[in-house]
Amino acid sequence: MDYESADRWNQLHATGTPVRVDLVDGTHFEARTRSPARQWGNFAIVSLEGQAGMWTTSAMTAVPATRASPAAPDPGTPGRDIETAREAIAR
Repeated sequence: MDYESADRWNQLHATGTPVRVDLVDGTHFEARTRSPARQWGNFAIVSLEGQAGMWTTSAMTAVPATRASPAAPDPGTPGRDIETAREAIAR
């Protein structure tokens, strides 16, 4: 396993950076970071706007600001259907 450095992530990416998050099931979403990275063992983790929990930076790629939505819908929120998610991303 590679070591993720929170310090390195923070040097390259400010809070509010738009990112693409690649999930283990092959899907992805775009959001903005809501916090600086913090070190958690071998992982660098950040919180994301519109998403619950902490996310590992190894699943993220910074994207141009014009591509990321202000806050991606939380895929785990009950009652959200695909059209609602598409509308939120399109904003």
